[in-house]
Order: sequence, then C-alpha cells, then structure tokens
Amino acid sequence: MDRDIPQNENGLIYAKKEAFKKEKKIENYSIFQVQLWLDVNGTASMIVVRGRDKETAGKVAAELALLEFEIRKDLLGGTLLSVDDVIRKAIRNKTGKPVVLADAADSPNAGACGCSAYILEKLLPYKDILTTAIGLIDIPAVEKTYKVGVGNTADFTLGAAIAPELSKPITVNATVKSLDDGHFKYTGPQEHGKEFFLGRTAVLSIGKIFLHAIERGRMGDPAFYDAFGISPKKCDLVCIKACTSFRAAY
Repeated sequence: MDRDIPQNENGLIYAKKEAFKKEKKIENYSIFQVQLWLDVNGTASMIVVRGRDKETAGKVAAELALLEFEIRKDLLGGTLLSVDDVIRKAIRNKTGKPVVLADAADSPNAGACGCSAYILEKLLPYKDILTTAIGLIDIPAVEKTYKVGVGNTADFTLGAAIAPELSKPITVNATVKSLDDGHFKYTGPQEHGKEFFLGRTAVLSIGKIFLHAIERGRMGDPAFYDAFGISPKKCDLVCIKACTSFRAAY
C-alpha cells in the first residue's frame, strides 16, 4: 500500500562494484532481481560477475550477493500500510492533493486478475465523505451497465468475476454515469501517447466513489481515469491496481 520509496540501497552495491572495477578485480557485473513479494520456492535474485579469473570473480560475486542479502529489508521500502490506514490518511489529508492507494496484490500488470472488490468494500462506509477513484475488471458488471443505461440506478454485484476463489463479490446500489468504447492514450511519462484498449468500460457512482469498470487492461496511468471523466487531481483518494507503473506519472 502507500509507502515511502527507497532511494539509495542499490547504490551501495553499485559503489562497491565500482570499487572492484577500479581495483581491476572485475570487468563488470549485473544484478538480476526478482520481485520481492513473490512467494515461489527456488526463485531468488542472482548476481553475475565477469572477471579476469574465475576465483576472483567468484569471491566478488559472493561479496556482492551477501551485501544485497544484508540490505534485503531496506530494498522492500517503508512499512506497508493497511487499507484502513490509508483511508484514514486520506480523511486527514489537507494538502489539496490526493492520497494514492496502490493495490499491488491485484495488479493486472503483474499477473493478477484486477477483479478484487476488497478495497471497494472497505470504502463503502466513507462513500459520502471521500471523493474516490477506483478501477475494477468486471465483464458481467460492464455488460449490466449497458442494459441499465446512462443516468439510471440499479443494484450491481461487483468483484470476483474472474477469480471467485481469491476474493468475494459485493452488492452495491450505483448509478451509471457514462459508457465508453475503452480507447485512450497514456499521458504519463511512461509510454506517453501510446494507445490502449480496455474493452467496453463504464463509470459508476456510489456516492462520492467513482468506479471505472472495465473488461480488460492496465490501470497505472492517470489517463485511465482522466480520459473517462474522472479527475484524479480532484479526488481525495485514488486507488490503483498497480505495483510500480503508476509512480512516475502520479
């Protein structure tokens, strides 16, 4: 969830490597890091060193690997906050800028389904307090919005459309604010101007919660909301199903 980003931990390894190069112990090296939150047996980071002789290269590789292991907790960044903590932070926020809540566990970019309504359920008690933007991949919900029509209100069952074994659906009363064909262009620095297609999309309002329901796609760029009538800058809380892709833009 919301957290500070580590800045210099990998710099320690880089400085050590440069010292080894200056001493002509090695020619070069590479770190192959895996995502730190993966829970897969046998998967780990690896350091590859190129040197003039095998023994020296092996010793340097071992030293660099040990250094990375020692700072492993720092590489994870600051303490992760719970959804409730982030919501409270948004309520107290007086900066005039939105609080960003990253639902990294349900990021389609990283292979998740993007269909969990867990955060939406947590937000419902605050639907008349916090102006919130949130996205959700939910084909059945999108199909229903087209039957209900713009400006009309109905009960919608949201979430767990792709992987019901991983989360549970919730039922809410919502108004269909808009329908769209799902084409838009990234406005952030990463892949700026690139066209994306989300399938049919719909914006639902649940009090002050604006839910962007889509059939497929990624949610890390501000245009994911902006292009469909939801302004992140005017929100108290912006929820993003992404791990890191949102950082540069937001």
